[in-house]
Amino acid sequence: MKLPLEDDFNDVIGKAQKGLEITTEDLAEKTGVSEEGIRKIRRGEFDAAAVAAVGQQLNLNVDALLKILSNLARSKVSSLSPRRFMTGT
Repeated sequence: MKLPLEDDFNDVIGKAQKGLEITTEDLAEKTGVSEEGIRKIRRGEFDAAAVAAVGQQLNLNVDALLKILSNLARSKVSSLSPRRFMTGT
């Protein structure tokens, strides 16, 4: 049985950062990802290298983070599919 996620992706990143008491500025410095890049990650916009760097620094499971984002990206694309708007008439 799969358990539902308790938090959105952005909550996971934010809570980990807050729990470790790492400012966005410090996280950017430690990871080489810009502060704007970190804000984009929190919004679900990402590139795999940036997510991996931030996830590692926050002691998170990078593979799980990438899988969550991949699933989010797929669901956004499928929700925009023209078939969704077709009535079949």
